Amino acid sequence: MPKNVNIETGGLLLAEDWKLYPIDERNWELCHRYASDHHKAKDNTPRWRRCGRYYSYNTIDQAMLYVVDQLIADGCRDEALTLAQYAAGYRDICERVVTWFMKGTLG
Repeated sequence: MPKNVNIETGGLLLAEDWKLYPIDERNWELCHRYASDHHKAKDNTPRWRRCGRYYSYNTIDQAMLYVVDQLIADGCRDEALTLAQYAAGYRDICERVVTWFMKGTLG
């Protein structure tokens, strides 16, 4: 992603301080909002920072699971469990679409 892209707005929010930001029509980069003094804006609000972790349209669930792992490590168990449920639901929907598509195209 070009350095001059403003990642403060937009993207797909995964958890309170985690989001996927679109790089192009097929790829995303994981971003995290940090509350440390080093990563605050001039008005003292936390800013989003790119994590250097990239995901494609077919690996969104892997981004969710990475964030679940980070949330558990940070002691945010409830938020981690909620996101894990969303990841499982997302994966189930994807599997159903693929199954439906294969049945529809193969007979």
